[in-house]
Amino acid sequence: MAAAQPSNAQELEKGVLQSHWIGPEPEEGLLKAGLLALEEAVGTEGLLEFPRRANGTPLITRQGFFERLLKGETSFLNIAAADASAAEADVKRLSLKQLLAIRCKNLDFVPTGVQAAKASFLGLVDRCTMTLLGERLLGQETEALTEAHRALVTRQVVLIYGAGRTLATRESSEGEPSAAQGDWWLLAVGGTRRYLQLSKCQVSASPPGCPVWCYRSYTAPKPQDPKRSRIFRWQALLVQNPGEWTEDPLATEQRSKNRVRLTDAKGAVQPKPGGAGSGSSADKASSSGGFLLFGDFDVEELFDEFDATEAESTSPSGNSPGAEKGSAAPAATAATTPAAADEDIDDFFDSLLAEPLFDESQGKKSSGTAGNTSSVSADKAPAPPAAQAEAAPAMPNG
Repeated sequence: MAAAQPSNAQELEKGVLQSHWIGPEPEEGLLKAGLLALEEAVGTEGLLEFPRRANGTPLITRQGFFERLLKGETSFLNIAAADASAAEADVKRLSLKQLLAIRCKNLDFVPTGVQAAKASFLGLVDRCTMTLLGERLLGQETEALTEAHRALVTRQVVLIYGAGRTLATRESSEGEPSAAQGDWWLLAVGGTRRYLQLSKCQVSASPPGCPVWCYRSYTAPKPQDPKRSRIFRWQALLVQNPGEWTEDPLATEQRSKNRVRLTDAKGAVQPKPGGAGSGSSADKASSSGGFLLFGDFDVEELFDEFDATEAESTSPSGNSPGAEKGSAAPAATAATTPAAADEDIDDFFDSLLAEPLFDESQGKKSSGTAGNTSSVSADKAPAPPAAQAEAAPAMPNG
């Protein structure tokens, strides 16, 4: 797990109680850590209880197969491909806690080209998991969201859980309990703005009356990587009055993403015909570095689709689906960036490229696993773009 690095070198912003940097590290590691933390929050009570028909007979035809998976008596390394294929019809009848348990017990399984049946099964588990997670948190509001919007919301939830576990790990390893205080995080994607309580996996439409973790995302694709892997980089800020925090946490990430595309366009690998959802699940797992979560989507194309949908649906009087009633959607305070901020973006990625994490000649520094992820030390951590931070004021006066 990458260490959360406190931003003690600079004075805290108005209304911010704490500030910590998380990363840079492969985003895959945060997704895995987030799934494990999410599994703990949802719990395991009733894990072996399966749905039944009105007459009491099992509704799931391959119940024995799922019982062995959930008990840990078998894994995807040794199950037969025929069993995986036959069990797919029952996946949609599993509960969220059962789906999370199956996924978390097989986080490190990487299907190859000859294991298409197992890759297809895991891909279905991922889709059903994210669907049930969205319904748990947003209820019927998920039906009003586009597929790209739903995928981005649930993806941010998993990353928030991963970031929360990183801060908790820092507390236990460095003996700083204040570094992990706060059970609430701001979940803001487009017009969807909620306050997420990690311990109970539930959201509130109104501020919880206590400090809330907000964040700025500087995550971006690793330059010149044909596998399109992403490097996770967040600034987590514990905000005293979260209701007054109007920043879009993904605004900085979007600016970074667009800048990288401009500088790396000539060396980019051309996408396969058919878009983000084309190709087999096993091929996607291989091309994306092995982790299949959200494998049906290319994350960069997911952002593009979401941006295009937002642009089409924007109107002066309309509210985005999932937005709080009586309140405006979070302002993308960094939507317009001066030329100086673009130069700082270049400097920021130059500093990332200078890190050993990106130096291929020195070998891979980070394994990307939830329990054993190398971290970048505080004295080597690249500083955020200064002009960019100035361009996005954190708290409105009054």
